[in-house]
Amino acid sequence: MAGDAPYDPDQDPEERRVVRKGYPSSLHQSNLQDYSAQQSTDQVKKADELFNKVEGPQEATLDSDFLLMASNMGAQKARAMKSGSGSFDIDDFVSARRLHGRREAAQRRR
Repeated sequence: MAGDAPYDPDQDPEERRVVRKGYPSSLHQSNLQDYSAQQSTDQVKKADELFNKVEGPQEATLDSDFLLMASNMGAQKARAMKSGSGSFDIDDFVSARRLHGRREAAQRRR
């Protein structure tokens, strides 16, 4: 298990093959942009189960690639969301939040 030994060069080759085989199916199945929120969640849960069996750097890289792809997909979906008459702009949101935080900090200093 990954929790017991972060790196195990003697990991059973069959277990390593199962892990490697699981990630590509998660990474390359159809167009992940078209997944619903539930399907995306299911894919992340599947990757989490696979990560529990990761004991080598190659498999950890597959896990990292999958999580990067999933987070990018989530960010794209957030940008595409509609809010009222306009679309959600994450950059505007972050800028507004920073400004609000600065105002709160200035008020606390007074």
